[in-house]
Amino acid sequence: MESYVFRDTVTGFDEYDISGTEYKKLLELCCRYSATMSLIMVDRNLPFLRELEPFRVSKKNNINFMHDDYGAQRNEVRYYRVCNEVIDILFNNGNGLFAYTDKKGYSNPNDTTFYRNDGSVFFTCIVHEGIGILLPREDEDISNVVEVGNWNKAEVT
Repeated sequence: MESYVFRDTVTGFDEYDISGTEYKKLLELCCRYSATMSLIMVDRNLPFLRELEPFRVSKKNNINFMHDDYGAQRNEVRYYRVCNEVIDILFNNGNGLFAYTDKKGYSNPNDTTFYRNDGSVFFTCIVHEGIGILLPREDEDISNVVEVGNWNKAEVT
C-alpha cells in the first residue's frame, strides 16, 4: 500500500511540524474519511478532555489499533466519534500535530489515530518519534495535504 510519511526532522532537530492552516487541513481530511479516532491517555484530568467526553465511544471490534507498544499497554486508549466539533476541539487545544504528546513541554494525550468505518487506519502518528503517516486508498484524495510540508511517499506493509 502506498502511503505518505511526514517527518519532523531531516537533520535530527525538530525543524518541521504540521501546524496552523496545514494542521486544520489535515484534521478536516481525517474527518472526511474517518469515523473514529483514538488518543493514548497519559493524564486523564486535562480540561479539554471534558469537551471531548460527549463524543467518546467504545472501541469497535473491527478497529486495527496500531500502537501496541509499551505506552499504549500501560495507558488508557480512548476512542471518539469523528465530527466537526471534535476536529475543532483538537485544533483549538493544540495548534499542531506534534503538540499531542506529554513531552517537549506539552501535557496532551499521545498519538492521534483516525480510523475508517471499516476499522482500518487512515492516519496515525508517533509523536515522540516525529512521524505522521497517511494511509490513503485510491479513491481518497489527499493531495491538498501532502503537497505542502515534509511529506514523502513510502511503502507500508
